[in-house]
Amino acid sequence: MTNEQRAAWLNERRKGIGGSDVAAIVGISPWATPLDVYEQKLGIAPPTEETEAMYWGTVLEPAIRQAYSDKTGYLVKKPETAFVHPKYSFMRANLDGIVLNDNRITEFKTASSSKGWGEPGSDEIPDYYLTQVQHYMSVVDRPVCDVAVLVAGRDFSIYTVEADKELQEQLIEIEAEFWEKVENRIPPEPVSYEEFQKLRKQRFPESGCIEADPAVIEIVKQYLQADAEEKAITDRLGELKKKIAELLGDNNAFTLNGKKLVSWKRGATCKRINSASLKTKYPKVFEECSSVSTNAPSLAFCRKLLSA
Repeated sequence: MTNEQRAAWLNERRKGIGGSDVAAIVGISPWATPLDVYEQKLGIAPPTEETEAMYWGTVLEPAIRQAYSDKTGYLVKKPETAFVHPKYSFMRANLDGIVLNDNRITEFKTASSSKGWGEPGSDEIPDYYLTQVQHYMSVVDRPVCDVAVLVAGRDFSIYTVEADKELQEQLIEIEAEFWEKVENRIPPEPVSYEEFQKLRKQRFPESGCIEADPAVIEIVKQYLQADAEEKAITDRLGELKKKIAELLGDNNAFTLNGKKLVSWKRGATCKRINSASLKTKYPKVFEECSSVSTNAPSLAFCRKLLSA
């Protein structure tokens, strides 16, 4: 995919919800969260970098399409434009293929392992792909989607998924609620502390305090207890590492039955810029190359209030 094609593809994705967005929106994607998708749709987040897996998935798609046709005898055409749901314009579908001599669509995947995939010929595919193809079948009103997958570059299988109208209705409801948030610029609920930090950085409150109730106090106590336990474990690990290093002395490793049990690992070498030195020797260069950034806010605790 060229840079121009990728830019056009990203622009198309911002117009609505595509099949690959659905798993993240319903909270079952291993790669993205609802907030990630929300920020991508509004252009808040930078475009997702193309990974090696994404690259090879695109490169191998024609080969998988041909293998699918060879195995099934179906004639497959890749649509040049996206489809839009006739009733819900926010639902869009960029299909890998439409079967010309049967009433079905196709989706082509690559995978590094068979984890999550059932018996070939069944409908047992990973849930995050199941929501994708159900979304597609809903958009184009097709009763069947064949999913062809190439695992580890050598194991080829075809799975057949039938339209599930009940599931599709549930997905439409969830997607409609999500798209309303996008249109009204209301972020979805964060799913992690890091996402809370991200949102708080965008709208940091300058004032406003609320009195802690017993539920809040209990959660804070549990957090501080866990924090103390984590610190104790970290300290303990440091002590044990130090004892092992002392016992190892000037040797490189401990062995057990001829195999290395514990060994020193050479540290990586890298160059770092000494900002203080750069600022002193080349102040103009330092100013030209400097940028101001604000770190995400973090929670601060007053332990004394709970120990008093």
